[in-house]
Amino acid sequence: MERVQKKIALIGYACDEGVRRNNGRVGARGGPEAIRKCLPKRLVLEDYGDIFCHGHDMESAQAALGIQVARAIKEGNIPV
Repeated sequence: MERVQKKIALIGYACDEGVRRNNGRVGARGGPEAIRKCLPKRLVLEDYGDIFCHGHDMESAQAALGIQVARAIKEGNIPV
């Protein structure tokens, strides 16, 4: 049986809504971009892009994130 090399599936979640709802300090939406800047170029990963929260609709953003996580798993990757 051939062993498939799993890759890290990077999925950004650019959303401040949860923090805002909990009266926290917003800024989390910039996290995915900041993380990508810090990753070494030689790191083998699949970049699934970012999920954005439009307005205050965090529930739709969460649903979209779930779809991307399921896709990554189905493709044999490890979602992060």
